[in-house]
This record gives sequence, structure tokens and C-alpha cells, in this order.
Amino acid sequence: VGSPYWMAPEVIKRSQYDTKADIWSLGITIIELLCGSPPLSKIEAGTALFMITSNPPPRLDNTFSSDLRQFVHLC
Repeated sequence: VGSPYWMAPEVIKRSQYDTKADIWSLGITIIELLCGSPPLSKIEAGTALFMITSNPPPRLDNTFSSDLRQFVHLC
């Protein structure tokens, strides 16, 4: 129960999930802090939920350090 843009794919799919879902949300929050908004925020929430479960995870572009990109990738 939360904002769809931060939900991990397994939460959206109502699969079994654990603390990894919170780590996903941390990664999305970091992207929001760096970019000003979470990935897919300009897309209607229902469509974004579908895209979160069917697209690869969001990534930071090369304007950010490789260490930061790797940390977000691990989230």
C-alpha cells in the first residue's frame, strides 16, 4: 500500500516479497532525489504499474558516477 511509482515488481504482482522490496524503493527514492522525480512519474499510475513489472529496472545515465550508478543498480 503506497505510491505505485516506488513499488517493487513483486509487490505489484502480489507475489511473495521480503525486505528486497524496500531496497527497490530505496533505489527509486535515490533516483527521485537525483533527478527530481521517480521513474515513470509522467505516466498514469496504472500504466506505470504495468511498465514496472514488464520493463527492465530503471537505471541512471552516465552523467552520474559509476559508483552511484552501481549502487542504484544493486538496489
